[in-house]
Amino acid sequence: MMLSSACPTSVGNRLRESKTARASVTLLERHDWLARLPEGAEVRGIARKEAYRIVRPADAV
Repeated sequence: MMLSSACPTSVGNRLRESKTARASVTLLERHDWLARLPEGAEVRGIARKEAYRIVRPADAV
């Protein structure tokens, strides 16, 4: 997941500003729902400066 992917497709208009989206991503990362990928990780065939992996709980189906 990329920060930019959270902005335009968010529920309502709350996450359209990158400052708000970044705060939300930081919160999800702090609570172990997202894990930051190393800089240069490839997402959709392109090396990204900032990207995250969605973390699922071990007991999720």
